[in-house]
Amino acid sequence: FLEADEIDGETDSSVKLRGNAQWRRAGTILKGDLIDYREVPDELEATGRVRLLRDGNLVTGPRLKLNLSTGLGEFEQPLFHLGTNGAYARADTMHFVGSQQVRLDKAIYSGWQCERPAWELRADRIDLDYESGEGIGRSAVLYFKDFPILAAPVMSFPIDDQRKSGLLMPTVGANSKGGFETLTPYYFNIAPNRDATLYP
Repeated sequence: FLEADEIDGETDSSVKLRGNAQWRRAGTILKGDLIDYREVPDELEATGRVRLLRDGNLVTGPRLKLNLSTGLGEFEQPLFHLGTNGAYARADTMHFVGSQQVRLDKAIYSGWQCERPAWELRADRIDLDYESGEGIGRSAVLYFKDFPILAAPVMSFPIDDQRKSGLLMPTVGANSKGGFETLTPYYFNIAPNRDATLYP
């Protein structure tokens, strides 16, 4: 389905959509100021206020290039909202590695979108795999209120509502009796109906 203020091109080779351009196919909606679709190699390029809605996820940015047959593509300066868990991410570049996987370069990932989120993960690279429901941050640092609390070369986290074993948010404090103390809970996902949390 194609819609725009102006459409031109040749049906069997390429089509250009200009002004309020919209392209839809099988659960994917793409909007932008200009959309250029080439039937061979089944590739489209969108520029200007680009918005891509796919699988409940919304990505906005200035430019997108995507091969529809292979699922490979690139989105410049994306703002990314995950529909599965309400999380938010922004990056220098988003690479579509396949229909169920994306890679974010120089990315910031948070549980919600607001001006100053309580926590955020900053990483050189974040891989999101929708099929496994897992995100992996590489050269990652976890920040709480702009204060770095955990750094790791590789950090794994869930991107859907499935439970996952791992460290929970630490608590730091001090008192006159015990002095400085920190509590770092570890959550164990034992079975679908069983779990446990250890508080060292």
